[in-house]
Amino acid sequence: METAIDRIWDRLSREHERTTAAPAPHPRGVGIEADDAAMLARLFSLKAREEVRS
Repeated sequence: METAIDRIWDRLSREHERTTAAPAPHPRGVGIEADDAAMLARLFSLKAREEVRS
């Protein structure tokens, strides 16, 4: 069963591929707020831990 983390992970992967394939309009690439970055870091950590267990 796909979880919310899986959907976010997949979307971010697609977004990363899209932004690295073409120059980003913003010099820093995809702009996110600090609290969003902290939340995403936690999600990536959880997802990575989940993949190691699989």
